[in-house]
Amino acid sequence: MSEHATVMVVDDDEAMRMMLVSLLRVHGFQPEAYANAGDLLAAYDPNRPCCVLTDVRMPGMTGVELLGTLMGRRPQPVVILLTGHSDLPLAVKAMRDGAFDFIEKPPEPQHLVTRVEKGLAVNRERLGAYRRSNELRQRYLGLTRRERDVLVPVVQGETNKAIAELLGLSPRTVEIHRANVMQKMEADSLAVLVRMVIEIEAEFGELGRLAP
Repeated sequence: MSEHATVMVVDDDEAMRMMLVSLLRVHGFQPEAYANAGDLLAAYDPNRPCCVLTDVRMPGMTGVELLGTLMGRRPQPVVILLTGHSDLPLAVKAMRDGAFDFIEKPPEPQHLVTRVEKGLAVNRERLGAYRRSNELRQRYLGLTRRERDVLVPVVQGETNKAIAELLGLSPRTVEIHRANVMQKMEADSLAVLVRMVIEIEAEFGELGRLAP
């Protein structure tokens, strides 16, 4: 378990909230307690490893609504929903909407601990992948406009001659831009460059939307 990984517990029931915090702390986690979704969102930092453990039925923003809000963040957090009511349709919807798990209250301690441990591991993987993709995105943003123009047909497998005709440049100029792209992206082969572009677009969308 990561030393700095946090479990963010959200429940309007103070007794349940404190019970969850105590249980998690006994098992070596670093829990933080919040009485409502708004307080959690004010404290939430997507760049630190964490797992969100939230009640479903709360006044104001519900746990399901909190899930929807958090799923719009990048990197996506791991959210485990807790409910005191057996509701299969709600559980199915929550899982489809991105919930990591859906657990009935009161949770069986070892099961909850196991799922939180797994959730934190998944979150670390997501965070690592996001940081890697963001690093590649920053390299892409460091390219000149013309280098970006050359990059797209390069990863599509076009030859220097075809790219020159497409962009109205000389093949030699395309060759220079292509070499600059490879150097700035730190790609030692076309295959590596293609994988980089796929990774960037998977996390942030098409290249053309990343920069003016």
